[in-house]
Amino acid sequence: MTDQTGTVVKKRRALIAVGVLLLALCAGGACLALKGGKTGGATLGGYDDMTKEEIQAELDRQARESMMTISLDMTPTLSADGSKLAVRVANVEENRFDQYIEVEQDGKVIGSYKVLKPGEKLDEIDVTGAKTGDATVAVQAMEDGEPSGNPSGFEVTITASE
Repeated sequence: MTDQTGTVVKKRRALIAVGVLLLALCAGGACLALKGGKTGGATLGGYDDMTKEEIQAELDRQARESMMTISLDMTPTLSADGSKLAVRVANVEENRFDQYIEVEQDGKVIGSYKVLKPGEKLDEIDVTGAKTGDATVAVQAMEDGEPSGNPSGFEVTITASE
């Protein structure tokens, strides 16, 4: 074996070793990402002194408190002059949150209403540029006067008043 052949063999072995090392690192990273690491994204320490049943009861309580019941008309009616939309939205009394209502049509917000309190009903809102057809009514919880969390969107069909 010549010096040149020996150098080529050493380079090839080094490249193979680097390739195997990179492959092992990638596999380890993928495994860690799929398993979520040591804590899996969870916060440790909050439930240390609780049984499984107590933890489940606490999580259920938190879920109930953050739920929001939404009641709305799926076929809101547009006034003859096109300035009012009868949305008929109710924020049920059991909800903890005020609600922000927004109506969107063709990618544009055509009307909104801020601070519908629990137990209140909203019959109609002022709209601009509304027409009969498909629209989306988005309802979002409000905390401290600002929209909070993710809005829930509902596909509705705007109809003309008779």
